[in-house]
Amino acid sequence: MRPDEDAARDMPVSIRPFLFLGGTYTSGLTPAEVGAGGAIGQDSDYYGYSAHAGLVGSRVWRRSALYVDYRANYSRYSRRYRQRGVDQFLTLGYSTDLTRRTTLYLTQHGGSYSRNLGIGGYLAGAAGFGGGGGVGFGFSDPTVALGPEYELFDNRVYFLSSGADLTFQKSARLSLNGGGSAFLVQRRAPGLADAQGYTARGDASWLLSRRQSVSLYYGYMGFDFRQSFGSTRAHTVGLGFTRRLSRRWTGSVSGGLYRLDASLVARVRLDPLVAAILGQSTGLEVYEGSSYGSLFHGTLRARFRHSALSLMGERRLLPGNGVYLTSRTDRVTATYSLSGRTRWSLSAMAGYFRVSPAVQTAPPMQGYHAGVSSGYRLASSLHLTGGYSVRRYENQRFRRWSSVAHAGLAFSPGPMPLSSPW
Repeated sequence: MRPDEDAARDMPVSIRPFLFLGGTYTSGLTPAEVGAGGAIGQDSDYYGYSAHAGLVGSRVWRRSALYVDYRANYSRYSRRYRQRGVDQFLTLGYSTDLTRRTTLYLTQHGGSYSRNLGIGGYLAGAAGFGGGGGVGFGFSDPTVALGPEYELFDNRVYFLSSGADLTFQKSARLSLNGGGSAFLVQRRAPGLADAQGYTARGDASWLLSRRQSVSLYYGYMGFDFRQSFGSTRAHTVGLGFTRRLSRRWTGSVSGGLYRLDASLVARVRLDPLVAAILGQSTGLEVYEGSSYGSLFHGTLRARFRHSALSLMGERRLLPGNGVYLTSRTDRVTATYSLSGRTRWSLSAMAGYFRVSPAVQTAPPMQGYHAGVSSGYRLASSLHLTGGYSVRRYENQRFRRWSSVAHAGLAFSPGPMPLSSPW
């Protein structure tokens, strides 16, 4: 499956650096700690300044293409914040035509951060590059391995993911793709589970006409958890359909089924008679079981001269956030961007999600997130930028509300106005 054409057109046409200096305000920082009363603590507001720097863009040659997105952030607040350090994020994508009909795609993702910025959404935005980003993968998107999503706490997290796909254009209508990826997530918090795993995938796509295609997909995922002594394995199969509705609009939909096999160590309450003999009320039990479910993915995209709109809804399996292990995640998101028409640029997004544990006995978690950022070009390479985002996570026993606002000056060469880089 070739890369998503709409996502490829959204990429910058050159690689350029950027630098941002400004003020920042953060509320609702939540460390992975429990207070003296047994309640999860939540820090108060923080004010300070921040500096961001990075490199973003793409370079295209005759037979290959390179995409890079590197961002580093340092913030200093009015009072000391326990999770200090530099947050860094890197996405690399490379494709090359091995032969006239065969293309190799390589992707690399990694980073470290201590503030929950909804980083999964940022990585998904870069996933349009390469074989793993095509709409043909839909409901079982390999980006599950890119990094942590929906983290509950602001603790230091490290993540790394590598992927490769090989696409063979057998004929003008039929293309075949196979690939795999491996990932690692480590959380610097004693009570949260680290995760590591891999994915393997393959799909066949048939072009029905110039405007529409169908695809058949199979995928395999394996997640292993440290600190929790468990693992899950999943097989997925499904069908996908893509149609270019008009010159500006493109839609895709896919759906399928999965089988999930789990092996976990769980703490259970003992029978009163056994508890009286052993002198303890709980014990450890190995759980092994299988479950079945459905997955789906749908997108609707519009590309205009100076703006773009994207709507997405999906259900997929994720390796969890350290508290919830393998989970079924339902979410809908909407994004809009405007640039190039005047000195102003604007981007906005909003989304809702629901995370349901696939093997644990725990209440589901739900929430929403929204944000807006804007930039005004003061000179050819100097921009005034600002942004605000808000998030809310909750279940029956836990609720979290947090927000981030920042404003400042950004430097980036190039004619396009620059919105907030973070």
